[in-house]
Amino acid sequence: MNSMKFETDPAYFLDSIYNGACILDDELTVLFWNKWLEAHTSLFREQVTGKKITDLFPEINVKQLKRKIRSMKALRSHTYYDAGTDGWLFKIKSAKFTNSLFEYMKQNVVISPFDKDLNYALVMIYDQTRLFETQKKLEESESFQRAVFGRSASGIVILNTDKSILTTNESFRKMAGSDEDELKGMDFERFLSPDHTELCRECFGKLYSGQADSVTEDVKIQMPGGRKFWSRIAVSVIFDQEGKPEYIVCVMDDITERRNFLDELEKKSEYVQKILDFQSNIIIVTDGEFLLNCNKSFLDFFQAKSLDEFKSKKKELSDYFMKEQGLITGEDEQGWLEEVFQNFRMGVDSKLKMRDPFGAVRTFQVTFRVLPMTAGEYIVSLSDITDLENYHKILRDANRILEIIVNERTEELRKTNRMLESSRQQLEQAQQIARIGSWEWSGADRKLSCSDELYRIFGVDKTEVILSDKHFFEMVAQEDVQLLRTMVSEDTIARGSFDEYIHINRIDGERRILRVQSRIRTDAAGYINILGTAHDITEIKRTETALRQNEQLLSFIFDFASFGICLVDQEGSFIRFNRKFSQLLSIPEAALKQQNFFGLFPEADREKAHHTTEWKHELENGKTLDLLVTAGAVKMLEEEDKLHFIYSIADITEKNRIEKIHREQEQMLIQQSKLAALGEMIGAIAHQWKQPLNSASLYVQLIEDDYDFNELTKEKLSEYVIEIMNQLNFMAHTVEDFRTFFTPSKSLGEFSVRRALDDVVALMKSSLEKHKIKVSVVTEGNEPDSIVLFGYASEFKQVMVNLLSNARDAIDAKRLSMPPLERKTVGNIDVIITETDTEVIVETKDDGGGIPEDALKRIFESYFTTKGDEGTGIGLYMSRMIIENRMKGTIAASNSGKGAVFTMRFPREFL
Repeated sequence: MNSMKFETDPAYFLDSIYNGACILDDELTVLFWNKWLEAHTSLFREQVTGKKITDLFPEINVKQLKRKIRSMKALRSHTYYDAGTDGWLFKIKSAKFTNSLFEYMKQNVVISPFDKDLNYALVMIYDQTRLFETQKKLEESESFQRAVFGRSASGIVILNTDKSILTTNESFRKMAGSDEDELKGMDFERFLSPDHTELCRECFGKLYSGQADSVTEDVKIQMPGGRKFWSRIAVSVIFDQEGKPEYIVCVMDDITERRNFLDELEKKSEYVQKILDFQSNIIIVTDGEFLLNCNKSFLDFFQAKSLDEFKSKKKELSDYFMKEQGLITGEDEQGWLEEVFQNFRMGVDSKLKMRDPFGAVRTFQVTFRVLPMTAGEYIVSLSDITDLENYHKILRDANRILEIIVNERTEELRKTNRMLESSRQQLEQAQQIARIGSWEWSGADRKLSCSDELYRIFGVDKTEVILSDKHFFEMVAQEDVQLLRTMVSEDTIARGSFDEYIHINRIDGERRILRVQSRIRTDAAGYINILGTAHDITEIKRTETALRQNEQLLSFIFDFASFGICLVDQEGSFIRFNRKFSQLLSIPEAALKQQNFFGLFPEADREKAHHTTEWKHELENGKTLDLLVTAGAVKMLEEEDKLHFIYSIADITEKNRIEKIHREQEQMLIQQSKLAALGEMIGAIAHQWKQPLNSASLYVQLIEDDYDFNELTKEKLSEYVIEIMNQLNFMAHTVEDFRTFFTPSKSLGEFSVRRALDDVVALMKSSLEKHKIKVSVVTEGNEPDSIVLFGYASEFKQVMVNLLSNARDAIDAKRLSMPPLERKTVGNIDVIITETDTEVIVETKDDGGGIPEDALKRIFESYFTTKGDEGTGIGLYMSRMIIENRMKGTIAASNSGKGAVFTMRFPREFL
């Protein structure tokens, strides 16, 4: 093609205008494409130059466009292209830059000569979408205004300036219990309670003087028939052209129930606030940005008298949070509440730390609920779990500490055997084994000497710090400081010794329990010397506490377990049983002790008594319970030669009933899944029909257009009729294909995998093309049609519809997160069919970004969806049921570098 030559560069001025401009030759070849069209069509100048515009946009009315270009050349002037009912020359998405009422941009098209020889046509496209929207909204507004007065649920009254009624609507006449003739001319103030007459006069005065455009007040109304009620009246004045009041418009609503409701709501709000203030947890109400309410615990923690006083400090709540890894810090751009939401979505507990008014660090667990009947407000609870966290830490560390102690003591024993020659080393080793540190205080030089073990007990590095009596007082817990002073008082010194338990806080923050013993003596010079030991008994105390707690816990579990537990000997005599055991069997405890456990079993089930089994137990009232009996054999320490048996029984009657219901629900899910697939296919038919309908409509318009221009001949008419019939036949075939696609398979049989996939892709073709998605079906190894499966073809197609629909939705979601110019790089679905000696593998791959890792394990669960409110959560669940139960195969989901991968494996021989 010869390149076009211009006297000036068209890009110099056509790229600077804010409307579309392209240059075409007589064959409708694009010779220039300005920046505006690049932005609105996502087609770059290099992509379109040299191509026919009708190949790029098949929807263009070619004959009409060429006719307009010929008219432009004949008139040597501008000509206007009639966009018709569609309102466009070719389709440009309106939603690309704005949220429009119309799917495609409404266009005004002007065709002008570009060069003096009339070889090229300049097509200018002006965006008229806003104008069309304004016209549509104006029509809707006029229709709305006509309907408001007559159909309004509010009473509307039109008054003249002396407040006499001119006209009313039906709602007001119902309020008054009068007709139009009775009300006309009546003084409006007759409807007002005497208490509110003066208030309304003040409102009218403000409107007349121009102090307000409208006034709204709540007043009491008393109707001629005697009915009284509260009404909210909105009054406004209509002025004439000279600015003088001409009419008064009153809109009235009965708010009696609303006022009663608000009064009741205020009382309930006070009651709820009292409940919140009674809670020990810190509770706040927030919209994520501002604190809206709080309880007394919140005010007490922050030493504030009211929420307004807390806000006056000009600090955000998150400013009080300690910034530690794994905690809620408030450093997220969207606020601290968004961090809580993220943890909730990932199934992670939300925790934060703050300092209380006394300087202690407290740990809180954060929970939230959506506040009912609000828009985006949440009630958030901060539960103080500091003590619980410490307890958990103690339990976590207990086994580790015990193991460390055993290892240390074992190592110390080995060292002691090697160091018997040195008594000092023996003593030091013994102190380490027993966790006993020795110390001596000399009164002569007021110096404290400590053993290495005492340094370890206090968590102090001997090379960095030398312990002194000052360190003792600093590290002793606050509650034991007075006790320490008593230990070194004159009375204690006179007694000659002391033996006390004290708590210390080590430099690393760990709290320890010490037993401190001493012997006090006076040397020849009269100075007092104190020789003592400090025994670290923290682990002993903790072990004793843990043992007591374990005993209490085991006793509690046995007595208050939600299932029955009993201990019997080899003969079946009861040794012990809990209350739940007696309750489940409905046998009094006194009577149960006299019975034999094995005798309680039905005779047919006694041989299973030593194994886990289900036992149908009939109560005295005739009701039958399903019990799950679990057995275990143990040897008692005092009778190691005899076996005893522990039995637990649980009532699984309700569980069995629910399982039965679940099986019934699965059948309902199958039907629901089929309906979802049916909806998908109906959407496919709608897409399939859209293009033929457009084409048929276009040919009808061409007949009319050719008739208007006296160009309609019998041959053309015959040609148009043939094309219209072709399109209608295509639509009829589409319906037939749909009917055949969903004909259920009544029995097992062989079917071609490739043909089934081709049927699915053909039926979803329009939907996939609309979303600009390409599906490639690849057969590896054998001939495409030679790979067959033994099963139900229609159900296999249903699975493929689910997988392709999910892939399409994932691609659309990924495109929304990408820059517009990069979106066309995604949109591919590959279906790969592979046959081995033992199985047939069908693999579906897409480039939609993949499945979140936390969702991969649950993707096939019923009602689990990653699409939010738009998903049902049954598609993949039913797909798995069909593949596993109906076709004896397996299905698995994974991620590739680009998107999701679904792998289905079917055995070659159907078992």
